[in-house]
Order: sequence, then structure tokens, then C-alpha cells
Amino acid sequence: MIILHVLLSASIACFSQNVGIGTNTPLKKLSVNGSLLIDQDNKNTGSVDSAAIRFGTNSVIGLSSNQDIGGVNSFGLDFWTNGLNRMNISSTGNVGINTGSALYRLDVNGSARTSSLQTGTILATGDISADLNISAGFDVIANDDLFAADDLQVINDANIGGNVGVGATPSATYKLNVNGNVLVQTNLGVNGTARIDGKLVNEGKGMVLSNSTTTLRTGFSSGAFSVSLPPLAFIDISFYITNFTGNNSNVRVSVAQFTPGTGATNWGQVIYTPHTVSASDVFCGGGSSVQVRLQNVGSTTANLGTNAVLHLLSTVTN
Repeated sequence: MIILHVLLSASIACFSQNVGIGTNTPLKKLSVNGSLLIDQDNKNTGSVDSAAIRFGTNSVIGLSSNQDIGGVNSFGLDFWTNGLNRMNISSTGNVGINTGSALYRLDVNGSARTSSLQTGTILATGDISADLNISAGFDVIANDDLFAADDLQVINDANIGGNVGVGATPSATYKLNVNGNVLVQTNLGVNGTARIDGKLVNEGKGMVLSNSTTTLRTGFSSGAFSVSLPPLAFIDISFYITNFTGNNSNVRVSVAQFTPGTGATNWGQVIYTPHTVSASDVFCGGGSSVQVRLQNVGSTTANLGTNAVLHLLSTVTN
């Protein structure tokens, strides 16, 4: 009887303490020529210390994939440092940083910074959304909407193809929807129509444009009085006007309207002439004032009535 002894050899070759699987020439401590399957029995339930790839012996740094259908980030890929899930890729391809449930292609719970030696640009063909601040040292370009729940700071240019809401939800009607005050410290240019639902003010005064390059501010004022003037008589009365600072020659005052008082007669033969404006009048409590001359040019007495009202329009270069 002949007995044959067959020697079976494993496909593991050792050279200089390198181990090769599927290769006879391993270049590293472990070289695998083919696929490497981790957690074949699907034992990982969301921990870095079970059926995962670990770095070091403290079990706080590694890679894992939760194979529990009811767990956090099921069938995704998790990156761990210091025992915490710092970054993950969901089964749908969303990337989350410091969040276990990424809802966007990149979902960051905390501050995010991008920098480039050339442009330093944030470019988004969809929405840019942040629960807190968005800060960019250079350009922010969004082809759709830009939304920040807190502050938005752009050092250079902002190019937004969609709508922007500041303190409000972006409006489909307006490119910029602001709920609150807007401060422009230099110039504001509008190439089109500016719609003002409330008031347009400059230091509490309205804005008008003069026939030169100067910008004017204007305001209405009025005063009540009771006067009766004999034929050809006149009287000077001081009225409050819109407050101003500077040279009196920069102030223009005109009579906007006259409302006769009770018992008025022949009031249509009175001429009103503003003159002698004052930036600070002690008789008006330190406010700005104008003298208005009321002159009866008729041949009969003109009674302007009790509590007649003269309305004035003041325009100031400031």
C-alpha cells in the first residue's frame, strides 16, 4: 500500500515580514491584491469599536459603517476622531460635518471656511443656506438663493442669481427683501424704479433733487394766527420751519397753502412774502424760523379770521 502525503500551501507569502494576500510580492506590512471586505456579517451598529477600521489602541480613531437599518446614518460611512463622529457620508451621498444626519450635499454644523490662492470664491449653482453666519473674505457667487439665519459678511463681491432675504424670507417678487433698517454709508444707485411703501427720509427730512448737482432735503411746517389788516397795512409773523444748519442763503421757503380762520373776510387780497430765515431762533425755542410778511393790497380791511393756518414748504441744501 502506497500512502501519498499532499502538502497544501496557503497563498500567503512572507518577505522581510511583509504579508501578501493574492500577491507574492507584498510591498507593505499587509498587501492585498483584490477586494478587502470589512464586517462581512454586518455586525457594526454605529460604533468605531465594533467591526470597523481602527487606528491605534485607544479605540477612538477610525472608520466604520453602520449596518443597522434602524441606526444613525445606516449604510453610510463614518469618520471618527477622539471617539466622536466628526464626518460622515450618507447612503444617498450627502456629506455631514459635526452632524449625524446630513440633509444637503454638504451639511456643516458649525463654521465653514474656504480659501484659495487665486480667487477664494464660494460658488453654488443651487442654494447657500446657513443657520448662523456666512463670512467670505472674497467673493460669494450663488446662482440661486442665499440664506443666512444670522449675519452675512462679504469682503469683496457678492453675485446672487436668486433672491435675498434680510431678516425675512426671500421674496419671489423682489431680489432683495429686507425686514428692518438699511444703512448705506456711501451712494445708493437704482437703475429702474424705486418703490417706497413707507417714508423716504434723510435725517428725518425728505429727499428732492435741485436743478444743479446738489441734493436737497425738504419738509412742511405750519402755524396758526389771527390777524385783521387795514387797507395797505402789513405785519411780519415768525413761523417754525424745517430745521437746518449752515448758511441762511441755502434755505428756500415758500407758501404752500393758506387756510382762512373762523369769520375770515376779504382774505384773498393778502400777499404772503417769506423773508429772513434763521437757523436758531430764540423765539422759536432755538429751532429754525422764517419771517413771513402779510400785506393787505386791497382797499378794504382783510380779516384772516380766528386761528387761520399758513402752511410752508422749506427746502434746504444739506
